[in-house]
Amino acid sequence: MLPLAVVSRFLALLSVFALVGGGALWIGWLRGARWIEPVRDVATTAALAVSATAVAGSLYYSEIVGFTPCRLCWFQRIGIYPMVVILAIARIRRRDDARDYVWALSALVAPTSIYHWALQTWPNLGGGTSCDPSAPCSVRWVNELGFVSIPFMALSTVIAVSSLVAVAQRSPTTIPSIKADTP
Repeated sequence: MLPLAVVSRFLALLSVFALVGGGALWIGWLRGARWIEPVRDVATTAALAVSATAVAGSLYYSEIVGFTPCRLCWFQRIGIYPMVVILAIARIRRRDDARDYVWALSALVAPTSIYHWALQTWPNLGGGTSCDPSAPCSVRWVNELGFVSIPFMALSTVIAVSSLVAVAQRSPTTIPSIKADTP
């Protein structure tokens, strides 16, 4: 078994890469950048790899290391775990239409992750009532690079995965929009 410190540092670096890469993909996708086209061919596979890595990481922390997931951790897991199945089916069927499902799950996970990360950063924020005393949400099991914790990793995952499925489907310029009638 790899030491906890090695796995945590590796997952933290992957999370930072996922956050930066996901942000760049969002900007490129929204601007219709040409460099997005080569990414489109591997985007669903990459999204599957990112989500599967997140699931493997969460299971490593809880089942191998023995970290007890708090209530907010479970909510984040509930959103991320199905992404693996959705993206695997999309990949097997060679479809690129998983976006709406992944975005819906990401819309639930992202605010939970932000709130959870904030609770860990500023423990008095929650007043201690948001979680089970035996598994408090303010406990920071992982603290890499001074800011990367498990909720940060979850947020990075959903940003990267949601941007990858956006790129896989189509550019925002081809998405129909509702335009107001102008006189």
